[in-house]
Amino acid sequence: MPPIHPLTPFPLGSHLCREPMPPMDELKRDMETLKRHGFNLIKLQEHWMVDEPLEGQYDFSKYEELIDYAARLETGVYLGLLRK
Repeated sequence: MPPIHPLTPFPLGSHLCREPMPPMDELKRDMETLKRHGFNLIKLQEHWMVDEPLEGQYDFSKYEELIDYAARLETGVYLGLLRK
């Protein structure tokens, strides 16, 4: 394994949300606060049964919006998946 360069960012993250989710503007403010305090990673917890209420019908729009916002903040995203 190659040595880690001292300027390589260390992933420092926080669990941002899970169902039931707070309002989007609150989540975005939380992301800005985390970024200001040196965090460079957030975890989003996806709940399959919530986001696929009927088989084959998905709604990932809230995650897409948060992932896009994280990209604007240059913050990484770890997406956790739950089936139940």
